[in-house]
Amino acid sequence: MSGDNARRGRFIVAFKEKAESVGADHVDGIVSNYKKMEYSSPTEYECHVGGVVAGVALKGTLVKGK
Repeated sequence: MSGDNARRGRFIVAFKEKAESVGADHVDGIVSNYKKMEYSSPTEYECHVGGVVAGVALKGTLVKGK
């Protein structure tokens, strides 16, 4: 698994765990939210790499019920 695929997989797991922890069924409308500037894409997210760390900020809506 490439680094990008591993990161995407971890994001999906984190959203799923958060949804389950509050009794939601899924997460809808996931977008990048780096420095509070939204970026929406069905296949990409925004990532910024510094000298020491990399940063990704995502947000979505937790949905209860189908």
